[in-house]
Amino acid sequence: MTLHFTGSAAGKVARKSNIKPSIKPNNKIAAAELSSSHQMMLLLTFFMVSACLLLNSCATQSALNQQQAPERRLKASDWIWRGNYNTVLGRFDRAIENYSMAIDLQSGKRKTYYQRGKLLEKTGKLDKALADFFKVVEIDPDFSKAYLCIGRVLEKKGEERKSIRHYNKFLKLEPKFARAYVHRGNARSKIGAFNPAIKDYTQALKLDPKLEEAYCNRGKVRKLKGDIDLAIKDFTKALTIRPRLASVFYNQANIWKKRGKPYQAIKDYSKALELYQLYIDAFVNREQAWRLSGNQSRAAKDLAIADKLRSHVAGVFYSRGHAWSKKGNIYQACADIKRAVEFRPKHNQYHHLLARLENKINSR
Repeated sequence: MTLHFTGSAAGKVARKSNIKPSIKPNNKIAAAELSSSHQMMLLLTFFMVSACLLLNSCATQSALNQQQAPERRLKASDWIWRGNYNTVLGRFDRAIENYSMAIDLQSGKRKTYYQRGKLLEKTGKLDKALADFFKVVEIDPDFSKAYLCIGRVLEKKGEERKSIRHYNKFLKLEPKFARAYVHRGNARSKIGAFNPAIKDYTQALKLDPKLEEAYCNRGKVRKLKGDIDLAIKDFTKALTIRPRLASVFYNQANIWKKRGKPYQAIKDYSKALELYQLYIDAFVNREQAWRLSGNQSRAAKDLAIADKLRSHVAGVFYSRGHAWSKKGNIYQACADIKRAVEFRPKHNQYHHLLARLENKINSR
């Protein structure tokens, strides 16, 4: 008699007697169905994971596109605004990039090229600046400021004769702009055209009698020509141009600064500097006011200008002192060189001339 066990009973007997249970055909079918079901579950899981990863990737790309969308939607005027804003903050490289984006979107606007050109010139990229200024006059041949900028850049590059031609173009459009005559006079003096340079400086002073730079540069040219008396008069005039109104604004600005109101102080220091360009103390104090306002870049700029002015004023005193020494007035020459040393105490040339003058005075 043969016994047949089903399910768990067969398993129990098999474990007890170490006899392998026999599997009926219907159990084999069940096992195959179970394996097929397991494979289906694995496939389903795989597809679900893949779908989740795909959705996540799409969501990430969508978020990135949303972040980049505002940049893509900016108009040329928006980029120009950003360029102006970064220029005010002293971020010149970033401002140049902003103007470049505006030009890519709107290439026919002369002012954008002009603004970018000025920043390129300021950052020492003279060839690129020159290209922008030439583009401006290509768009608008009557845009006078571009000719002045072209002349200035060419002069910096040592191409004085070319710069004079562009100064001429500017003065044809703007004959009453005093500083342009100073620029042309500087270029002419560099190529040895002393008489035309003096005429330019004189014309500048007719238009603006308080233009210190014109007196100073005319004095230098006159000294080179041997007109010592006239040179001394020009140097003296350059050092004494200081309108009373400039001092009024300067003193008022100091009060604002002491009261903790930097913006009012900056406004009055700026007015003082409009009236008197050699006002070193105004630059120094405006630098402090900028720092109080939190604008470190503008503060650094004023500090650099103040240092440059010290060098300039020292140079004027030195030039006048040297002229006095040629004329034989040793005492006046010594006084001027001492003033030059006050502004630039580490300048060896000033100390050398001062020592020579003092030896002459002591030997008398």
